[in-house]
Amino acid sequence: MVGGTTAIQGSAKMAYPYEGWLVRNVEYETFKTGEKTVYQSALALRNADEYRMNRERMEDGKAFIYHLSEGTDPVLIDEYELARTRKILRPRFCGIHCTALGEPQFQEWEQIAEDIDAAEDVEGEENGTIVWSPFSNLWLYRATTAVAAARDRGMRVCLGSDWSPSGSKNLLGELKVADMWNRTHLGGEFSAEELCAMATRNPADALGWSARLGRLKEGLHGDVLVTTDRGGSAYRNLIESVERDVQLVAINGQPFYGTARLMKAAGATHDEPIRLGRLRRRIRLVYPGITDADMGWAEALANIEEAKRDPVARYLEIEQLHEVGDPPPWLRTDKPWDDPAVTGKPVPVTVRIPPLDSLVHDAAYFRAVERAPLHGGLLDALRPTISRADGRRPRPGELDDD
Repeated sequence: MVGGTTAIQGSAKMAYPYEGWLVRNVEYETFKTGEKTVYQSALALRNADEYRMNRERMEDGKAFIYHLSEGTDPVLIDEYELARTRKILRPRFCGIHCTALGEPQFQEWEQIAEDIDAAEDVEGEENGTIVWSPFSNLWLYRATTAVAAARDRGMRVCLGSDWSPSGSKNLLGELKVADMWNRTHLGGEFSAEELCAMATRNPADALGWSARLGRLKEGLHGDVLVTTDRGGSAYRNLIESVERDVQLVAINGQPFYGTARLMKAAGATHDEPIRLGRLRRRIRLVYPGITDADMGWAEALANIEEAKRDPVARYLEIEQLHEVGDPPPWLRTDKPWDDPAVTGKPVPVTVRIPPLDSLVHDAAYFRAVERAPLHGGLLDALRPTISRADGRRPRPGELDDD
């Protein structure tokens, strides 16, 4: 949210997202209808029944988000081949990464889409969607998706920041990576408007939500980011904006984050201060009418610090609450192979919990990127993208205030 994001995809197994509270989680969002329209799988589908079930959902107009052929090993093309033979490459299919694919696969994908158009009279749909995560791809593989080839074959391209261990901190940061790669390796194949569409209207269209989100248009749901005006093109303005430029984030027309002045003007209630380095903003976490939205920002930070001081005591406290049938949100392993039932070992609770990472792309972040050998220097050019609008590079830790 501090980077202007209004919707995310992906959630932990024990997460409790609520419609109308903070950013939208697209897997749970129903726009108050109770009808789920987006499905996802980060892990490979296991059998023919799972492929059939997701194919039928897409035939019914629902979207399916799937991690496909991530990496550079040619053997990963087998994942694409399986998706092709199982007939899930449909207009509502959203393939995350697709880094192992090239012109032959995208050309074939285009033909599959044309065959579907002819058979089902769905002309006007893009051939499918790929979700591009250039920072994570370059960090892990020193290569990224052939997005220009995909675009030229009628694929819709969306932008995603992947996950915390290898991704940028938010979509505003990922726009900088896409812009850098477009200038340095793609010869400017994509216009500024096309890059911005990857983070705005394209995702909404990919999910089948073009009549709800993705554009500033009368009758839509009013998910709005307000930034500093750096002058010039509105699209370049968005690409070049950083966290200090985020002035207001509203979802469903409701203010959740922004400067004190704009939050007050937007009628925000129950908002409180949040500090990000020298950046001062206000955030709204307590939300009347949503049962569990009762913990503010300061209280959440204090709670985390208390747990960090004595993780074992916190773990035992939570265990007791579960035993009496009053379980609060709690930390648990994210992958099946980490589960105590699989490993035969208890969840480690005696580890030192490190300080919370910064929520913004600060100087420490860019120093870490530059010092890392993983990406072979492909991401070194990112630091200048945090330059101020007046052309001066910010001093270490400088983010400005309200």
